[in-house]
Amino acid sequence: MKLTGISYVYIVILAVMVLVISLSLEMEHFSSKLLPLVLGGFILALTAVAFWRELKAKVRPRIGAVEDETDGGGRQQSRNHLSAAAWMLGFFVAIHLVGFILAITLFVLSYTKANGRNWLTAIVLTIFTTGIIYFLFERVLGVDLYRGLLLAALGF
Repeated sequence: MKLTGISYVYIVILAVMVLVISLSLEMEHFSSKLLPLVLGGFILALTAVAFWRELKAKVRPRIGAVEDETDGGGRQQSRNHLSAAAWMLGFFVAIHLVGFILAITLFVLSYTKANGRNWLTAIVLTIFTTGIIYFLFERVLGVDLYRGLLLAALGF
């Protein structure tokens, strides 16, 4: 059982989510606690499963694999991490500017389309995801999701 680079990333994510959950428990109002608890718990569970699988995975050397990192594998992995970080940063900026509902709609549509899905699949997945989040938080739980700077300025 050897820790790899992704294992350390999982450890950091687990620590941050434990911090988010513990800080949200100290919030005064239930509606303020709900979103960090639900999302933090969900991310914590998924990361714990991924970390467990990473620890249990047996590393099998590829036939003809070279121990040297000159094959570009490290560069591709760095590119993948930067791409994921850029998507997350863009999502956070979109939430700040246009709010949760529009940001989720834009993110799901652009992410699924950028990853090779056809338009019909991307649109159906976007409508389904946005609808579930809207009805779960706004209608069922009665939580007003953040509307964003631009929509607040326009009076929405």
